[in-house]
Amino acid sequence: MEQLQAQLLEAAERRAQALADGVAELGTVYKVAKETGKSYTAVSNAIKKYTTE
Repeated sequence: MEQLQAQLLEAAERRAQALADGVAELGTVYKVAKETGKSYTAVSNAIKKYTTE
């Protein structure tokens, strides 16, 4: 069970980093949200929660 939780956390961190990279490339959280079909809030919260930037 602990291994699964660790894997889930690692996946969430990778996704958040990819979203943050998208913001760097596209310029805004809004543009990343639009491109990925996610809400602005979901993208912003993921970046805040799982990255250290």
